[in-house]
Amino acid sequence: MKRVGILTREENLNNKKILYIPKNIYNKLNGKAQVILIPFDFNDNFNKVKGIIDICDGIILPGGDDIYPLELEVAKYLHKLNKPLLGICLGMQTMGVAFNGKLGHLNTLAHKSKDKYVHSVDINKDSLLYSIIGKENIMVNSRHKDYVESTGLTIGAVCNGIIEEVEDKNKRCFIGMQWHPEDLKDENSEKLFNFFINKL
Repeated sequence: MKRVGILTREENLNNKKILYIPKNIYNKLNGKAQVILIPFDFNDNFNKVKGIIDICDGIILPGGDDIYPLELEVAKYLHKLNKPLLGICLGMQTMGVAFNGKLGHLNTLAHKSKDKYVHSVDINKDSLLYSIIGKENIMVNSRHKDYVESTGLTIGAVCNGIIEEVEDKNKRCFIGMQWHPEDLKDENSEKLFNFFINKL
């Protein structure tokens, strides 16, 4: 079975620091790939996690609150290796910023909601995302306060001018989306995860 590394996130619970991964990402991979947690302190240098990344067949960068230099190095390293990378929300932002990108702050709450579906996304027909999903427009969830203003990666989808997906079609699987497909039980989300898994 292929191995997927997921970068952990940090949270304080009862005055204790815990490292975790989103349960629904694990659920999407359960039975399809072996999940390997990549624990790290965000102040670590890249070499401390490189060994774990090297034994994985692919990596997922999950959502979170802040981009750290270590995550930018992970994105660049995977791109160089041509090892599958799936970025979700902050993970997608990390990918965008890692390649000459710039992050901005939204002055609206239109993209931050706990609702199942929040807004539509327009997909470029020439994009990798379109080849995976086969639709020019889909409904997605959305809960982010920042966004990628610009990036050197290809932009595959937008919503009212906001970048919703980045990719590199020249790689086996280098794709990130601003929404959370792990929390949606629909055909589009299944296609995204299946694409990632099939490229491992």
